Amino acid sequence: MKALLELEGGKVFEGVCDFGGSGTYEVVFNTSMTGTTEVITDPASAGQALLFTYPLIGNSGVCFEDFQSAKPQIAALIVSRLSEMESNFRSEESLKAVLERNGIPIITGVDTRSMVRLLRQLTVDNEQLTVDLLIGDFDTLKKIPDNVEAIRHPSEKNESDLELAVEEAIRRGFNCFYIYGCLGGRLDHSLASIAVLASISRRGMTGWLIGVNEVITAVTDSKITLDSHESGFVSIFPAGETAKGVTLTGLKYPLCNAVLTCVNSLGLSNEFMGVEAVVEVRDGTLIIIAGL
Repeated sequence: MKALLELEGGKVFEGVCDFGGSGTYEVVFNTSMTGTTEVITDPASAGQALLFTYPLIGNSGVCFEDFQSAKPQIAALIVSRLSEMESNFRSEESLKAVLERNGIPIITGVDTRSMVRLLRQLTVDNEQLTVDLLIGDFDTLKKIPDNVEAIRHPSEKNESDLELAVEEAIRRGFNCFYIYGCLGGRLDHSLASIAVLASISRRGMTGWLIGVNEVITAVTDSKITLDSHESGFVSIFPAGETAKGVTLTGLKYPLCNAVLTCVNSLGLSNEFMGVEAVVEVRDGTLIIIAGL
């Protein structure tokens, strides 16, 4: 049956849900591609409606050994697409079956990308952002807020403030990064931010640069699936001399086992077609730029 999700401010998103009824929840989003079981069973998620930004959730199933508590803690699950089948040698039960047995509604078919963009804006508008750590030389931030942990670096240094922040986050155990405020200004600063993004990808982690007009990510020796809700342009470039074995499916201009180089513009201005798209590279790192 049709499900309606109304956010603060009155914006309504449509989806599909097998459960009837209604409720009021705190909606939080998660950008992970893995670790679904850990997230939904984390006591910190108790009572929350959890929205996953990754377009396909549940394909690895559920392993009870990964539970962080006795049962799922979330109040509802919101996804673009829920896999009806699991494919993982550790899987003991499907995510759908686990949630249904615990009476947790699953809302699918939601434009999660648009919903997350609105959630971010609502969070900023309501001044709910908190700062846990400040890192940099603070040459433009003249005063450091009180009661916030800060790591000060000299203004004359080899690394950008972003690179220092990412390295510190990795040391603290983080492996997925949403990065704001690093695009749209000086071109050299934007290029340096993209270099940090490539470094994140080459270490097997996930990063996103969020700008006013575009979002940028990277993939190394692997593939990434882009949601069917995506629209507009997407450009793909190599981070380095070459990227080999590049295959694009689900886009207006497909490629098969192509080689992209830094001295041509082959990957410029492709287009989403309203279907799931896959960007794959066999050897190298690709920078993927999608319009907002």
